[in-house]
Amino acid sequence: MSEKELLAGRIETINKCFEQLVDTFNNFFQGVEIDETHTESFKEVQDQMKQFADDISTVQKQWVDYQLYLIDTANSMILDVPIVNRTHLMVDHQEGIVRILTEYKIDAIITDILPIHLFRDIILCTVEQFASGRRNIKVSDITKLMEDEIRSRSGYDEAPRVLVYRVFNVLKHHDILIPSSTVRFGHNLNKSVAEVKEWLDHVLSQNR
Repeated sequence: MSEKELLAGRIETINKCFEQLVDTFNNFFQGVEIDETHTESFKEVQDQMKQFADDISTVQKQWVDYQLYLIDTANSMILDVPIVNRTHLMVDHQEGIVRILTEYKIDAIITDILPIHLFRDIILCTVEQFASGRRNIKVSDITKLMEDEIRSRSGYDEAPRVLVYRVFNVLKHHDILIPSSTVRFGHNLNKSVAEVKEWLDHVLSQNR
């Protein structure tokens, strides 16, 4: 088993544990008969159990945000180069696709493939959030907005967040997004909306 597979397996184990834990709290009293004289007390206990489940779900969402950073940080230990500097973009008009290449080891490159129009839409959705007044944007924000589109228009129906994360790395590679100094996992826009759209048109006009 490779190091990558080992880490992926451990992350999947944590994901399943979170899901099982939330389900167990939510269904703790399933199949249990409660004396009617204790209905009020039982409701208080149920409400508290639900609160525990909600708190765990909140931590679970934070963990999901952290997963991609964790994987890339672990891989970055192999190559002493920031992940964004090992992220490259290739546009293939003949196939109508964009390839995002991420180098993890000298002999290991991960390729993410998506339609050109979806790549464009993810970026436009991102800059539109800034144009509307947002100052910090997370991968999870754009994933939530475009989840259905990504699932239906790409092969990332099970992992739409991964695709948004890769696109963000492209934007950071070109200094369009920079890490937020105030919001964990947040990003700030480093160029004007007009400059981003001009860059996008230029990049997508090339076949490389």
